[in-house]
Amino acid sequence: MLFKFPSIRTPMKAVDPPKVSLVEPPPHDHVRRRALLWHSLGFATLVLLLWADELFTFLYGYFQGDWRKVDLFEATVRSGVVVLLWLISSFKLYQTLSQMTYLKSLVHFCAWCNRVRENDKWQTPEEHYQERTGKRASHGICPECARQFEAETQ
Repeated sequence: MLFKFPSIRTPMKAVDPPKVSLVEPPPHDHVRRRALLWHSLGFATLVLLLWADELFTFLYGYFQGDWRKVDLFEATVRSGVVVLLWLISSFKLYQTLSQMTYLKSLVHFCAWCNRVRENDKWQTPEEHYQERTGKRASHGICPECARQFEAETQ
């Protein structure tokens, strides 16, 4: 007998629950949000500085007697250009961060031995599957491979 089935009395090893939750946001999503937040705060600061320049120029002219007419149209156009640049650059930043998140989510296999790289540690596919899902892997043969094997052995 080549293979001995485990008896019913053999205690089975407890399997840890899965480590991946479907409720949690995708990995690195907080990084994407934080980058977009800081990006937006930078452009909002630019808009505020544009309007502060107009306001303080007006106040300086009011108190010094050197009147300069506040040009609301010019300030609005400048703000509009900054907001347009913010929208374009935010879209490109979002695309880049999404692509980086996608690339980081790929599973890297060795082309020679099929081991899986996870956090600079190379594991067999079975070990990787068990670590990710908490389930043990078992081997079998699919119907297509079984037909191919039968054809080769006959």
